[in-house]
Amino acid sequence: MVRRPVQLATLGFLVVLSCEALPTFPVQDEVFSPRLLVVPDTTILSAVADGDIRPSQSNLNAGGFMTIRVNVEEQRSRILLRFDSSAINQALSGRILQKAWLDFTVHLRANWTTGQYVRAYRLTHPWVENSATWACANDTNPGNGSLDCAAANQWLMDGAAGVRPFADTHTDSVFISNSGDDIVRYDVTTDVQLFRSGTPNHGWIIAKPDENSSGRVIFRAREDASNGPRLVLVTTAQLVVPAVPPDTVSAEHFADSLMVIEPRTGDRLSLVILMVEFTRGSTQPQRQAAIDSINGQVVGGVFEPMFGDGLYYVRVQHDGTLGPITAARATLRSLPQVVAAEIFGLARVRTSYLVTGDGAGWDTSSWSFMSDHASGENWNIEKINGPMAWSCATGAPAIRLAVFDQAFTTPAFDLSRSLTFVHAPNLHPSVSSRHGNAVTSVLAADASNGTGITGLLWTASIRAYDIFSDTAGSPVALPTGEPTVHPSHFFRFLSNAYQAGVRVFNLSVGLHWDYVPSLADTADVNRVWRTAFPILFFLRGLEFAGLEHPLIVVAAGNNATTEGADAFWSGYPAPVDSFPESVLPVAASDSTDDLWVESKRGSRVRHCNEITESSTCA
Repeated sequence: MVRRPVQLATLGFLVVLSCEALPTFPVQDEVFSPRLLVVPDTTILSAVADGDIRPSQSNLNAGGFMTIRVNVEEQRSRILLRFDSSAINQALSGRILQKAWLDFTVHLRANWTTGQYVRAYRLTHPWVENSATWACANDTNPGNGSLDCAAANQWLMDGAAGVRPFADTHTDSVFISNSGDDIVRYDVTTDVQLFRSGTPNHGWIIAKPDENSSGRVIFRAREDASNGPRLVLVTTAQLVVPAVPPDTVSAEHFADSLMVIEPRTGDRLSLVILMVEFTRGSTQPQRQAAIDSINGQVVGGVFEPMFGDGLYYVRVQHDGTLGPITAARATLRSLPQVVAAEIFGLARVRTSYLVTGDGAGWDTSSWSFMSDHASGENWNIEKINGPMAWSCATGAPAIRLAVFDQAFTTPAFDLSRSLTFVHAPNLHPSVSSRHGNAVTSVLAADASNGTGITGLLWTASIRAYDIFSDTAGSPVALPTGEPTVHPSHFFRFLSNAYQAGVRVFNLSVGLHWDYVPSLADTADVNRVWRTAFPILFFLRGLEFAGLEHPLIVVAAGNNATTEGADAFWSGYPAPVDSFPESVLPVAASDSTDDLWVESKRGSRVRHCNEITESSTCA
């Protein structure tokens, strides 16, 4: 027998499959430094308007002086400042904004006790440099000490939030005291991004949060050409995102210095490479906008139809931690044109393996696919090469499964190792098939007791729930006496199994399959509702709580001869449509890999031999 590990390429990882636990991947001692993808350009703009305003001279203008002041002679004073919109747009045209800040040159600091944070707010009202006062954005005669202001130009500097002429939340704040650097710098990147997106540019107002406390700072005004306020814009070239991903990537982006060890799993994760899949048919401008939103650069890709139009390898900035790339991934995942965004990674290296066929009794010469079994009912285990899987594992108590069915009988000798919990055992003595026991035996009947049948995972832990009962274990029936499922009790059974750690559920009973359902028939709708909707509400509750979803396997039904019946109805339409990755309807196949003659057919049933690029196998 050839001994070799099986390698499976998946989205984001090269995974080596084996049956054994692995040694911890060694953590590499790397020194990381921040790096940009391209060399940035810096544009410095001078203010086109500035001045200060104060309530003690509410109708006087203080523009055109050599200095601008936050509090003067212990009186309240605020700075107004604006830069030319066309100059900003020109500097940003065709480029990605990395950073924007305001620089003020300090002329004087005085009378601060312990210091205070002085804030910058984005102005939301237009104003005129030589006409702006505390009371008016454009006073037509600011020299006469009177209010000469149209109603539209009157602003309430001390107004409440939403009324005053600047944003409710400050953009940035800087701590100022009697000592410090000659330059005071405010980060206004978010504001400049807003200007670029169409928000009117009225500049900023600089003010103390506690204007009645001591402390003042005086900056050089724009009239001092060498030392006036400056807006600094750091940009990089906008790199064009190709309409389809390039089918290549350079090894330099995967250097050891650009990888870190994920401590929980031991996997090696990239600091700089995201793999991005866009919705099929999304436009190049949409893809460009997505990559621009994280300041990314397309450095390669994989053109693979299974990933829609392919995967883009996008490089982002890093600081030696997974923080920036994780934030970039979250940004992309929030965009409607992005199907998936994952950090590139390599699974930890495995140094030893178990391969199928090891050990006495498990090699292929010890068992075979017997023709008499193929013609009967005992061919299924051999058909899926069960013994080859058992050479790695036959289950484990930590593997928890739940079966929701009808008629569980205890004791069940063939399930004594695996059946750890039964809700409402022996509840339906008139049900001769013992359907619950039969389904559970397919999963976990003991293969080592020399009797009965063989299940797939006979050392797993199984929780069984008779869903035709209430939470107290009493039977639930319709007025006609027919056993039925009560939605609220079924919901509680699902929740109980989940809280017990079960993450794989099996439901092979619950709907009537021998009729054609109709949305116009209330009784038909109720039949579907009793089992399908508890599943839907259960999964929505987990989603709302941010919890992982289990896999819920539901049977499509075994009544192929019912005229007009559609397997989709017995496959629970609402949960399947809402949570396609969590609810798996299954049909039945035969030993020739075809649909079993009794298996339901329908609009949503596809045999695997019929699969095309645009269909799925159910």
